[in-house]
Amino acid sequence: MTETKTFFDLPDTIQLKILSYITNIREKIRLASVSSQFYHLVSEACRTQNYKLVNLSDFMYAGEIEKGAENHGTVFVNLHTLLRFAPRLTHFVDKIYHFDYEAHVDSDNKKIREPLPLPHIKYLAIDLCQFYFFGKPYEPSFEQKLSIFFADISSVLTLDIRIDRDYKINFPNFHNLKALRLAYYANDRWPRLVPVPPSMLRIVSGRLPCLEEFELTSHYIDIYNNLPGMMTDFAISSPNLRSIKVTQHSTYHHDFPDDMLPEYHVVPYTENQKLFHLEYLDLRGAVFPLSFWEKLLMLVPNLKYLVCNPSTNKNITRLAARFCRQAKYNIERPFEIEDEYRHYTQRTHGFNNQRYLYSIEN
Repeated sequence: MTETKTFFDLPDTIQLKILSYITNIREKIRLASVSSQFYHLVSEACRTQNYKLVNLSDFMYAGEIEKGAENHGTVFVNLHTLLRFAPRLTHFVDKIYHFDYEAHVDSDNKKIREPLPLPHIKYLAIDLCQFYFFGKPYEPSFEQKLSIFFADISSVLTLDIRIDRDYKINFPNFHNLKALRLAYYANDRWPRLVPVPPSMLRIVSGRLPCLEEFELTSHYIDIYNNLPGMMTDFAISSPNLRSIKVTQHSTYHHDFPDDMLPEYHVVPYTENQKLFHLEYLDLRGAVFPLSFWEKLLMLVPNLKYLVCNPSTNKNITRLAARFCRQAKYNIERPFEIEDEYRHYTQRTHGFNNQRYLYSIEN
């Protein structure tokens, strides 16, 4: 008679490999309740295997997704509980009204928040914009929420933060950070531009020795006056920076001809204030005077690709030829320069998800 074989007769490495194809972490934990054998196997898999909380299918059951669609998505998953069972979280995208960050409830029935243990995190996206749920603020203390995440993220390679106000918090030193993406939305301040928030400037001026890509998306923020100073800060804190992309969603300057925009007093820079490794500079969304461009282009002598608005003063070509002679640009068709740089950086440094998990699809 042929001996019957079961799943547990397979080698341990094969069993763990099979479990690795169950990408929904809660489905994997639910499997542990089938039997004591599955409990020990799943416990080992959750303890040693990486997982992501990016898409709804990563942490919600199919029935919960359907139920959430009917109830404005109010399905909560406690992150502390998941991390206790499965500590190797590598990708996390904060989704409003999907995650519960309370660690436990004390004797007075008050919810207690503790820092999240995220020693393996590589990609972290946090949304700190105020959200109103049935007319009431959903999250009363975003500073607390931010401190929960920033307790232990020394291994993070890509940080994506979306805010709509300034936060009084001391950001940690991101010694391993490769890509920094900031988005500031001040839509309620229209039509008056507001200055760059100090918290954003604190991140930029911090110690970021490994930073290679910086992206800033702003809505009605006056990046106009802060960008040259931010770039000189980068020259000190991030000497290996290769790419800067700033998208300013504002028509504030579009109604003025170039000769009516405020002039900048251009001062010479020292050598240690220049970004010698910067290859790509993308500034779109607002029109800047030539004095502003002169101030910026003086800082990037080895620039390879320059992207700007089609409405930019054509005399910028003269400044580019003077300060960064090898830079490629096409004022009429800036998207062609953007595509060329994307192909160049893929050939030189690898695809996004191979470089430093810049894409959440990795």
